[in-house]
Amino acid sequence: MAESGLVSHCYLRSRHPPEWPYNLFAMVHGKDRNEVETKLRQIAMILGSAVRAHEVLYSSRILKKTGLRLPARHTNDARTETQKSNKKTEVNNRGSQCSG
Repeated sequence: MAESGLVSHCYLRSRHPPEWPYNLFAMVHGKDRNEVETKLRQIAMILGSAVRAHEVLYSSRILKKTGLRLPARHTNDARTETQKSNKKTEVNNRGSQCSG
């Protein structure tokens, strides 16, 4: 998908069923919904039967890039805020870029 030129970002992510059952995140840009939907049809044709399900989320405004955010779990972790921030950056940078 990344080599198609149709997506700007493509990452493998963990599934979080039932809220989010998908493991691939791809971002497609367009001037309007019609342009995006045209690109989505092209991607579907390229991937063929490899596409088992998908969901399209449209942005309503430009959002600051923050990476994947999930609800915090209660832990006995005594790391400092700086260590926690560094760990988050490391995890966000570890996202697997799709290579085609």
